[in-house]
Amino acid sequence: MTQKSVPDLIYDKFAEFVGRDSLFSGISEGLLKQVRAKKKSEKEISNLLSKGKDEDSGT
Repeated sequence: MTQKSVPDLIYDKFAEFVGRDSLFSGISEGLLKQVRAKKKSEKEISNLLSKGKDEDSGT
């Protein structure tokens, strides 16, 4: 049995909750890609979250 590293376990749990939370619908895949990327961009993540917030407020 292969043990996962702590960062991988944290990411898996984060991905599980983001995937289930309706607040992240439509942006969850992009958000997870940005969080998992080796080179993280705070600006890109913020833009993605803002996009989700704008889409949610428009309904």
